[in-house]
Amino acid sequence: MSLSKSEDQTEISIDVPREEKNNVPHGGKNIDSYVLSPNMKCIGTLSKEDKSIVVWSITNELIVNYDNSLNISDLEHALNTDKFCKKPDFNFENIFESIYDDPLLGISNCKQVIIKLSDDDFAIDFAIIDIRTKLRQILIVQGLEEWTNGVFFLENEDLELSNMGLIIEPISFQNQILMKNRNGHVKIVLQ
Repeated sequence: MSLSKSEDQTEISIDVPREEKNNVPHGGKNIDSYVLSPNMKCIGTLSKEDKSIVVWSITNELIVNYDNSLNISDLEHALNTDKFCKKPDFNFENIFESIYDDPLLGISNCKQVIIKLSDDDFAIDFAIIDIRTKLRQILIVQGLEEWTNGVFFLENEDLELSNMGLIIEPISFQNQILMKNRNGHVKIVLQ
């Protein structure tokens, strides 16, 4: 991997081994955005042209290795459940269109990606998808409705949400946890 920077753009080159040239992540298309995990051991990349999200592992020697990916079919399977998607005929390719700004918001140390969604089309305006299982992590949070101001993973693997100016304290990202907000404790279940 090499990194070079000009005044208006950053370019990252990832070498693909010769035996993998026919199976190149993002289909060899440009990477439009990327996010790093809090511990800097994972990088998530997004290609609007290829309509895919790829997760890479970063070794201690700073070697970048392909880990897993999400494509349109994976997103449709993960997001078209439990009335989460409000529109039965939703075109999941729209997630990658510019109307959603940058759809890749974050990645956890555990390789879960945060994807920006439209609250016109979905129950809330983001989803957390486990890159390995390709399943949406279901958050049951009191007061979490339609849209958030910000959502991101912290270095200790907690999830922080802010909703309409109310900052919700960090959430431990485990199977079952307690969330602490200004009004007390609220139980959160991640499935």
